Amino acid sequence: MKLEPYQMLVREVHRRVLIEYVRPLMRVRIICTSSKMRAKVAQRLRSEAKQLQEFFIQLESSSSWLDSVVPHLAGILELEDTPAIQMEVAFLARAFPDV
Repeated sequence: MKLEPYQMLVREVHRRVLIEYVRPLMRVRIICTSSKMRAKVAQRLRSEAKQLQEFFIQLESSSSWLDSVVPHLAGILELEDTPAIQMEVAFLARAFPDV
């Protein structure tokens, strides 16, 4: 496969995979009864984000900027201050409008 069509395909697959991974996380209400539980969920998200990132590095994706969306969500989960959460969600919506 020529480089340009391959890069376009990988770039679009990268975008779609992350959208399909993040959208359900945004739609479902995650109930964590303690900060310890939130930290555990956030760590799992970071672990899965790392796996996705490594996968797309192997495919030589040029859309590495997308890889920060899942760790950003993990960081939001660990926040306890409502205004800080609102600010981070607004940043997320601005930075990743497809989500």
